[in-house]
Amino acid sequence: SLDSLCYTGPNQVELIAFVLPCACLFLVVCPVCVFAVLGQKKRMSKVYFDAADVINGLVQRKGGLKTLCFGGDISQKKKVYALVCETMKKKDILDQVLADVKLFEKESELSNKHLVLVMLFDMLFGKGIHGGGVIKKTLQKYKTELDKSLSAILASRQLNNDTDNTPDTPEPLFPRYLRVNTIKTNITAVETALRADFKDLEIKRDAHVPNLLVLPSGTDLHDHKLVQSGHIILQDKASCFTALALAPSPGWHVIDACAAPGNKTSHAAALMNNNGTIFACELNRRRAGILRDRLKQAGASVVRTLNVDFLKTDPNDPKFSRVSGFIVDPSCSGSGMTTHRLLDQAVDRTRDMQKKNRDTETVPEANGHVDDRVMQLSKFQISVLNHALSFPRVQRVAYSTCSIHREENEDVVNQVLESNPQFNLVHCLPNWPRRGLPLFEGAEKCVRTDPSLDSTCGFFVACFERKPQFMAQITAELASEQASEPGTKHSSSSDHTAETNPKRRKLNNTQPQKVMLKLTPNRKAKKTKRK
Repeated sequence: SLDSLCYTGPNQVELIAFVLPCACLFLVVCPVCVFAVLGQKKRMSKVYFDAADVINGLVQRKGGLKTLCFGGDISQKKKVYALVCETMKKKDILDQVLADVKLFEKESELSNKHLVLVMLFDMLFGKGIHGGGVIKKTLQKYKTELDKSLSAILASRQLNNDTDNTPDTPEPLFPRYLRVNTIKTNITAVETALRADFKDLEIKRDAHVPNLLVLPSGTDLHDHKLVQSGHIILQDKASCFTALALAPSPGWHVIDACAAPGNKTSHAAALMNNNGTIFACELNRRRAGILRDRLKQAGASVVRTLNVDFLKTDPNDPKFSRVSGFIVDPSCSGSGMTTHRLLDQAVDRTRDMQKKNRDTETVPEANGHVDDRVMQLSKFQISVLNHALSFPRVQRVAYSTCSIHREENEDVVNQVLESNPQFNLVHCLPNWPRRGLPLFEGAEKCVRTDPSLDSTCGFFVACFERKPQFMAQITAELASEQASEPGTKHSSSSDHTAETNPKRRKLNNTQPQKVMLKLTPNRKAKKTKRK
């Protein structure tokens, strides 16, 4: 009891004077707290706030979808990404529903229109609004009117609740592509391991890209042991074209000007048999860290990761004196990605609606609509290419974008060729059927992909090569320098990604199939290292 506990010690008066007020306060406050917690209203899901911020950033052209979703402090990135994609696809219908009901006129306190938009999507097309909050109550208050308006709009457009409202054809389902990392393994060993893990999985070899496997659409291998160990790399088919177009030979020195996340870099290292040097440049510190980790995972020990702005690199820097090849895959509009195209159309419609001071209504076309951002990107792409071609010993430069806009593709190539008469175009990937748009002489040497025909994202590749009359002296100088260093393997000594341990280098030079394992890659790899 209180008496027995307080009056048995030496400081009885002081103790009872302290305990009694505390006990009284506890008896009063505790029930209040309990009732407050039990009666607390469910808060609105943070996913909605994050999705609204991303849509706002898209409309204001603060960045691309992936940059805004995966580059910030968003905790549930995949959920936010999916919610934004689906909301923007339905945005035309959602805007019409809100206009029919006159929700913002009736409820003036709803100031965050993008937040209302994502929650309305979940109410009308999703599985219902998660959490609570004022906006959920308001939408539920008008649910009958909202449903009625939606039904009328869908009927007038001959759509149903599961039909995409975009004017384009439905987004194609691409296969899952796996690039076999030949630094660590070979394609036969990977096929054997995958068939052991997935008995009924259909596995094919791609007809155009060596060491590329084709699996059914929707196959999720992100957590598979071969992906985690770097034996296979999840990479879209078209993305593999860049390194193939460059075709670097073992011993080459190469610069990847805009390297993150590193798939093209590690592909080039594999084509070089992990023999030579690759400088992987990345301006953003966080992305440079991701690049460094991925290249280490892939075992690309010839790569040096440089956290620098490529445009500020010195072509006459001694460490770049032997650079003969470039991968230039700069920032682009991403219009070749099917999701990006749908989002661009929705964003453009939103921006046009905001320009209410204009008397004429403009509706952007599905193809060919180019805004100021695309033109700014084009200028940036030209500057990166021109800087790459300014390196004194460069022989080949592979340029690529995941864009369908001529302003980022053929127009860029044409302008760069005019500014650099010592270079011409190589007829890259001659077996690929789709070529560059006939906008200038030689455009057919470039490569394009069509998502609706090629089961891969929209992509563009061009390869520049120094003309023979300008190549002879460079070739002689490089041959002389290589002859003066017999038996030297030019591997990176950088503390970023280079493997400086001679035992590890020796392992990288062993036959790939010895490193491959069927069911337990990490365990057998360790045994191989110990041997």
